[in-house]
Amino acid sequence: MASEVYPKPGENTLKFKKYGNLFKHTIKIYADFECALEEMDENSGSIQKHMRHIPVCFAIRVVSHIKEFQPKDIVYSGGGAGKGFMFEISEIAKKAHEFLITDTPAKRTPKETEKFNMEKVCFACGGEFVEGDDNLEKCFDHNYITGEYRCAMHNYCNRVAKKECEIPKFLHNFGCYDVHLIVRELDSMDNGKVNCIMQNNEKCISISKDVFVDEVEELRVDEEGDVVVNREIKRFQRVVFKDSFRFINRSIDSIAKGLPEKSFEPLKKVYGEDWELRWSSPLCKRFF
Repeated sequence: MASEVYPKPGENTLKFKKYGNLFKHTIKIYADFECALEEMDENSGSIQKHMRHIPVCFAIRVVSHIKEFQPKDIVYSGGGAGKGFMFEISEIAKKAHEFLITDTPAKRTPKETEKFNMEKVCFACGGEFVEGDDNLEKCFDHNYITGEYRCAMHNYCNRVAKKECEIPKFLHNFGCYDVHLIVRELDSMDNGKVNCIMQNNEKCISISKDVFVDEVEELRVDEEGDVVVNREIKRFQRVVFKDSFRFINRSIDSIAKGLPEKSFEPLKKVYGEDWELRWSSPLCKRFF
């Protein structure tokens, strides 16, 4: 026989607890596909298929807050764009992994220390600090990759926030379109684990892929005092494909029309001062 159990007063409020999501990712990837239509004649039950979308071009931009890791933009056009895209993502993930596993100590500049001392409440949960309490004591939270100061937090909230270990990858309208291009090529990367969060049979919310990086030896000391190999550990870097349309519920066309000129600085770096002459058309839809 089952009985109803209600939350106790004070414990009956839903609260945001994924404190690690309060901060920007140190490394993130933005990409886009362009496809060509290939004629086909195929029947699937009552559905007759006339065209197939074939990826022929892609562009990748990595945004990194690590000075030592600033990959160049990748633009590819030609055959095998799907496999080429997954290959480039794998290479970026492998190089980024070496930075994401670092544990850089906090820099603690005088300005950051002064700012930390002035904080009275936890940045994550908003609670007051309690000196002497292991969970509620004040903690100097910093980015474990760059060493830069982020905020003052409770010790407990700092442990909950954890260290970022995945690389988000954003494609606009990924859940409805690009996902069908990427799923075909996931096996071409390696045998890393794949996790999918589906909205229905056609639409996807996100896909995570563990990219194989390398294999390292775990050592131990045996009974005779010799150092021997205990086991070999495979290291993976997780890449999560997400749909930027879920964060910005507008088309790229409408977004571009409302952007100020300074937002196009990346185009200036790639195409020089005459970028405006060469790229006046991207502000219009159906340009390729």
